[in-house]
Amino acid sequence: MCPENPTNEKRPAPVAPKLEADEPTTAQLLADAVQAHRRNNLTAAQALYEAVLRTQPQHPDALHLLGVTAYQSQRPDLAVDLIRQALDVYEENAAAHVNLGLALQSLDQNEEARASFERATTIDPSNVGAWLGLGNVLTRLARNDPARRNDAIASFERVIALQPDHTFALHQLGVLHLERGDVEDALRSFDAALQVKPDLAEAWNNRGNALVTLGRREEAIASFNQTLAIQPDLHFALQNRGILRAYLGDAHGALQDFDAALDQQNMTAQGYCGRGSALLQLQRFTDALSSFQQALSDEPENVEARLGQARSLSSLKRYSEALEVLECAVLIAPRNSEVLTDRAFVLLHQQRYDEALTAANHALSLYPAQVEALNIRGMALQALGKPEAAMSSYEHALSIDPDHAEASFNASLLHLQRGEYLKGWAGFESRWRCARPNVRRHADVPVWSGLENITAKRLLIWADEGFGDTIQFCRYASALRARGVDIVLEVQPPLKALVTENFRNIQVIARGETPPACDFAIALLSLPDALKIESSLIPYVSGYLRADPQATETWRRRLQPARAHTTCLGIAVSGNPEHGNDRNRSASLASFTPLLAKADVFVIQKGLHAQDAAYLASTPSFQYLGDEINDFSDLAAIIANLDLVISVDTATAHLAAAMGKPTWLLLPVNCDWRWQLERDDSPWYPSVRLFRQRTIGDWPDVIKRVCAALSDMTA
Repeated sequence: MCPENPTNEKRPAPVAPKLEADEPTTAQLLADAVQAHRRNNLTAAQALYEAVLRTQPQHPDALHLLGVTAYQSQRPDLAVDLIRQALDVYEENAAAHVNLGLALQSLDQNEEARASFERATTIDPSNVGAWLGLGNVLTRLARNDPARRNDAIASFERVIALQPDHTFALHQLGVLHLERGDVEDALRSFDAALQVKPDLAEAWNNRGNALVTLGRREEAIASFNQTLAIQPDLHFALQNRGILRAYLGDAHGALQDFDAALDQQNMTAQGYCGRGSALLQLQRFTDALSSFQQALSDEPENVEARLGQARSLSSLKRYSEALEVLECAVLIAPRNSEVLTDRAFVLLHQQRYDEALTAANHALSLYPAQVEALNIRGMALQALGKPEAAMSSYEHALSIDPDHAEASFNASLLHLQRGEYLKGWAGFESRWRCARPNVRRHADVPVWSGLENITAKRLLIWADEGFGDTIQFCRYASALRARGVDIVLEVQPPLKALVTENFRNIQVIARGETPPACDFAIALLSLPDALKIESSLIPYVSGYLRADPQATETWRRRLQPARAHTTCLGIAVSGNPEHGNDRNRSASLASFTPLLAKADVFVIQKGLHAQDAAYLASTPSFQYLGDEINDFSDLAAIIANLDLVISVDTATAHLAAAMGKPTWLLLPVNCDWRWQLERDDSPWYPSVRLFRQRTIGDWPDVIKRVCAALSDMTA
C-alpha cells in the first residue's frame, strides 16, 4: 500500500505528508524512496529512507514513512517507534498521527490509537483518513463500551460529509445503526452504500439482517440471495439465509445453506444453532442434538444452543437429560422466558404436573404475556383434571395471540371434551399449523371445505391420525356415500382388508397406493368440521364393522379349548408407546391380574411393553394372542368370539365398540377428548361403558370397580 493510496474501504491507508524542500541529495533520495514506496517495493523504499536517515537522523518525513513501511511489513511495534520519533521532531503532522493510530490499533492499543486519530482531526479537520480511523477504533471500543457507538457514528458521518460516496463509511454507519436498534436508519445507510457500489456483498447481507429485524422476511431472503449471487461462499450470508429459511419453514433449503457454510469450515455457533433448528423441523433429532452440541463446544454459555440441545433431547424423549440442560441454562440466564417455559414443558412430559404448573406460573410472573407459558400452564391444569382453569389459560393465550396454533388446538380438545362440537371441530383444524403437524398428503387435489357441492363427484378421504381415529370416523364415508358422493377411502394398510369387507360400495385403498383421479380430497378428521357435526348428528350406530364369518369360525375353534370360565374377556393394557399421552393412558398387565379370577382373559393386543412381556412370561393364566394377529381383520375375528372387551384407550377398544361388542374402556384422569367428562357412556359407541381414574395413575382402583361390575354382570 503506497503512502497516499486511497482507502481500501476497510481502514484508512497510511497517509503521506507534503514533502518539505531539502538539500538536493537528501531530497532526491527521499523522492526516490517515495516512488519505490508507491510501486509497493517496500525493500527498496526502506533502504532509501534509511539512507536519508543516515544523512539526517531526525528527518521527520523519512522517519514517518519508514514507520509506514514497517507497518506494511507486519512490524507495527517498530512502526510505532519510528512514527513517534517523527512526531517528536514535527508534531503538527496529521498524516503521521493517522498512521500512528493505525499501527497502535493493530497492536490492540485502542485508546492510544483513538488519541492519535483525534489529534489528526484537530490538526486537519478535513482529513478523511483521520475520521475514518477514529470511527473504526471507536467501533472497536464500543464492543465493551456501547456508549462509544454514538461517537463512532458521528465519526463516520464526518467521513460522509467530506466524501458522500465513501462506501465503507456508509456501510459501517449502517452496521452501527443496526447495532443501536435504529433499523430504518441502518437500512437507508446500506441502500446508500449499494447505490455507490452495487456489488458490495457485505452491504446486501447486512441489509438482509435489517429487513429481518423489520419483519420484512421475503425482502430479506431476496437480499441474502443477492449477497450470494455476488459472493456464493460468503458464509455469514449462507448462515443468515439458512436461519431465515428455517424460520419460514423451509427446513430443507435452510439445511442446504448451513451445510454449504459448514463445507467452508466457517460455521459459527449461531450457524450451528440455526442448523440444529432446521434439523429439528425435519425431525432428525439426533443430528440436531449434535449440531447444538457443536455450538456449545464453541460457546459453552450460548443459551440458544442450550435450548436447542434440550429440545432435541425432549424430542428423543430423554426428558431427564433435557431437564439437566435447562437447569444449567437457568443458571446462565435466570430470567430467560424461553428457558423457563421449556423447563415447564419438560416437567409436563415427565408427568410432574404440579411442578410443571409451578414452573409455568414462575415464567408468567416474570412475563405475564408469555403465550407459550400460558399454553403449558393450560396443559398442566388439564392433566391435573382442572379443565375449566385450563380453558381459562388457553383463552388468555389466544387473547394475546389469536393465531397461536398450539393453544387453539388444545382449547379445541377441551371444547370437544365438553361436547361443544362446532367450536371444537373448527379449532381442531389448527392442528395443521402446530409445531409438528401431520403431513397434508394429496396436496395436488383440491381440498373439500364442506361448502363445495360434491354430489356425483369423487372425494378422496384420507386417514390422517391413528388407527382408532380411522375406525371411529370411517362411518362418515358411508354417510357421504349415501348422499351420492363417489368415495375413495385411504386407510392404514393393516385396516384395508377389514374396511374393504365392510364398505363394499366404497373404493378402499391403503396408504401408499396410488388413488384414482379425484375431484376433491379431505383428511378424515376434518370431515366433522366440513359436515358441521353436532352431538345430535353423530351416526349413533352399533356394529358398523363386522368380522369375516369364516375367520370368526376359525377363531371360535381356536379359542374354545382354552376356556375354563363362563365369561371370555379380551384385554388391551397398553397402546403405542410413541403416542403423546401413552404414559397416562397405558396401564400394566399386572394391574389386570384380579380379572383372572373372574373370567378367561385373552390379551388381544399386538406387542407388549417390556415390563408387561416379563410379567406375561411369569403369569401363564393370561393367554396372549398378539403373535397370531396379522391385521385388524384377525383382531375383529377374535373380538367376535369374546363376551366382553376391557381395554385402555387404544384402537382395540375402538374396534370392539365399532363392532357393537360390549366394551369397557379404562380412562386416565386426563382422558382423550372423545370420551368427554364425567359420563360413563359415549355418544360415539352405544356398547361402551367408561371407567375413569379418580386419582392420577390409580389403575388398581379402576380395576377394582371393573371387577365389581364384572361380578354383577355374571351374577
